[in-house]
Amino acid sequence: MRPAIKAALQASARAVVSGGALPAFAYEAESSAVFAAMDAAGATPNARRKITLNRMVQRLKACGAWSKLRGLWLLSADSQAQALVNFRNPGTNDLTVAGSPTFVLQRGMTFPAISAFLNTGITLGTLSQDNVSMGCYTSATFEVDAASFNMGTSDGSANAGLQLLSAADKTPSFGAMSAVTAGLVSDGGGMHAVNRLSAAEAQGWHMSRKTDTLASTSVPGGSISAPITIGKINGRTTPSAQRITAAFVGEGMTDQQMQILYAAVWDCCDKIRDGDIEVHEPGFAPAVVTADHIVYSLAPGALAYAIQCARDGESVVLVGGWRETQPGGMSAHGLGRTDYIAFSQLGGLAKTMTTKVRELFGRPNNASDFRPVDYTRMLRMMLDGARDGGLTIPIYLSGGVVSATKSGDKVTSITTRDGRTFVGKYFHDGGYEGDLLAVAGVSTVTGREAAGTGLEALSGYRGAQGNGKWSASPYVTPDVPGSGLLPGIYPANLKTLGQADEDIQSYNFRLTTTITNTRRLPLTTTPPANYDASQYEIHARWLASGQPTTFNDVILEFNLGSSSGQPANIFDLNNQGVGTTDWVGGAKANAYVYATTLAGREASWKAHEDYLRGFLYWLGYSGDSRIPTAFSSRMRTHGWDMYHYLDPHPNDQLHWPSQLYVREMRRMVGDFVFDANDTAMTDGTAPRSLKTIGVFSYPLDSHAVRRVVDTSQTPHGISTEGGFGTATGGTDQAYPFPYEAAVPKAADAANVSASFCVSATHAAFGSTRMELHSVMIGQAMAVASRLARTSGEAALQSVDYAALRTALLAVQDATPPNLKQVN
Repeated sequence: MRPAIKAALQASARAVVSGGALPAFAYEAESSAVFAAMDAAGATPNARRKITLNRMVQRLKACGAWSKLRGLWLLSADSQAQALVNFRNPGTNDLTVAGSPTFVLQRGMTFPAISAFLNTGITLGTLSQDNVSMGCYTSATFEVDAASFNMGTSDGSANAGLQLLSAADKTPSFGAMSAVTAGLVSDGGGMHAVNRLSAAEAQGWHMSRKTDTLASTSVPGGSISAPITIGKINGRTTPSAQRITAAFVGEGMTDQQMQILYAAVWDCCDKIRDGDIEVHEPGFAPAVVTADHIVYSLAPGALAYAIQCARDGESVVLVGGWRETQPGGMSAHGLGRTDYIAFSQLGGLAKTMTTKVRELFGRPNNASDFRPVDYTRMLRMMLDGARDGGLTIPIYLSGGVVSATKSGDKVTSITTRDGRTFVGKYFHDGGYEGDLLAVAGVSTVTGREAAGTGLEALSGYRGAQGNGKWSASPYVTPDVPGSGLLPGIYPANLKTLGQADEDIQSYNFRLTTTITNTRRLPLTTTPPANYDASQYEIHARWLASGQPTTFNDVILEFNLGSSSGQPANIFDLNNQGVGTTDWVGGAKANAYVYATTLAGREASWKAHEDYLRGFLYWLGYSGDSRIPTAFSSRMRTHGWDMYHYLDPHPNDQLHWPSQLYVREMRRMVGDFVFDANDTAMTDGTAPRSLKTIGVFSYPLDSHAVRRVVDTSQTPHGISTEGGFGTATGGTDQAYPFPYEAAVPKAADAANVSASFCVSATHAAFGSTRMELHSVMIGQAMAVASRLARTSGEAALQSVDYAALRTALLAVQDATPPNLKQVN
């Protein structure tokens, strides 16, 4: 037995669950029928695979696509017997095999000869000529492949029938009970489909994009007796060269149903290929879950803590935060540009994870970027105990923590919004908001301390001395102060310079886009919901001033796919210094931090989305004459990358990341507070603490808080307030981070730690907040908590650092953590 699986089994054996008032979870009846058919075929799926398959069925039922399907086959499976089952109606139109197609474990089937194909048993006489859809899902190297794929049936001569095929020119033709019509451009992997809802119109689909709508009169196809087949088409002599992972036949679908049909099935196939995660939906039994370690949040620091616990045989569960439905936090939801500078300093689980994700994409290990979808793939591999090196760690979606129970200085349990109680010995908050810290009674702070000395001078209210200045008038009537200020502009003398306040740096969404047409879903060409052009007046004046000269002066385009042999031009779009994709000073921006209800927090979240969707539309499609043509043209070349964000939060849209970039919210206040001067001490000197648990490498980086009038310009201009970017780490651009800053005051909680909301000043937090830094802390705190548990459930504040250091240097990673004790 592999050590990873053994550790997972040990952890599972020690976790305890108990029932209660919550209802028992039940799979969809349709899913249970599929499971029974697989069991009868001797190919019973495991519990995690059942979760994966059931999720797909749930989504297809919810959008109405399920009721329109006649057949749905997942050729990506654990066995050929599973691949042949008709998910829509097991036992009816299960696939039959002709010749010798090649089954590839968890990848699909290939068809090496025209004699090798799969027979659906469905003939055109049983389908409506004016209400029909058919599609197949193909897998191709790097999602770009000219190889052919075939599915359908024809009369063998005039080519009437229902056909889906692609030749080497990547221009598929299809006939939807009509003569073959060419012209639908497709490419590479994903869903390729034909859809007809009327007698006069046929649609072609590639993934979630309707590639074309063609006027094509349908003709009866009932006289064609050859059934629909996968891997070949009756009358054609070329076999399918691409591997086919899934296929469907059904009635005509609405646009939304076609999009969700693509996303739900493709996402399911991805999970089958990469790994199935044990995810428990909120609101179901067990009402009480007990484990040694309760880890709150699904962000990278939390995942690192849980993975290290499971490696060490500790029982551990992950509890999703208030809005989390998928693991990975920002790294899996847009932050493809890794914020770590000195990769030679990287070790431990942080290096293991970045190496794995880059290997999936074929990027060099010292590259500073990856596709978020590949980060998700890496996590699925690491969180499935059936995969080599994987660990099964239960995830409980919860709706968020609402309370904690304490005995003396120790938290004994937390209760979540869905009614579950999690009982544990050690609790870790890996989330961006610090919600567990708050209910546990841990001292925290929000906002900015008063300006101090050295680099702590960056704290407090900074007035018009920010790092972004615009040559644009801040007044309603340009250059007329008496006309009032534009929306989102504040007077420069709003507060005293250096004054402490409760304000927070701005947030945004990191968007994953592409300019490659074959994987691009165009941006909306009409104003999105809640569009307010007045929000972008300051941007219009800025552009008209000529100050920005390139598109990257407006939006930073981080190209995540520019290495040799990879699909190029996949981007992480980010804010540019003066505030574009960041919602700087928005009316509801700080409301996220101080909302007293989750409804208020959600309203702020969606207001950020409205602002950003509106900005993209304004820049690309509004027609504002002040926008340089080159900028609007460039914006229009971008579209959503259709391989990303296939199972969004219920209140989000397909391909939109389900994580707001919460750069800063609560910060813990421990007995040791890490400050900005700790990040930039003289090379070779000793840090204030020698209890290093990670080596960090990123500048002090705070995004703007608001925009203010800049009276130093003539005429008056605009300055961002609160933003800064200052180098850290000296010559090697790296500095040690101490154990004490990851634990609270001893009087607050003896068994709680944090990996994101650490004990640091606002200025220092500008650097500590990076994702890989959280991974280092999460791994270290997992080891520390194990040492404390096995030492009589001791307080985390009393863990012997020498023992911790020895244990950290012995972790299972190829490169041990960097624990240097010198600046």
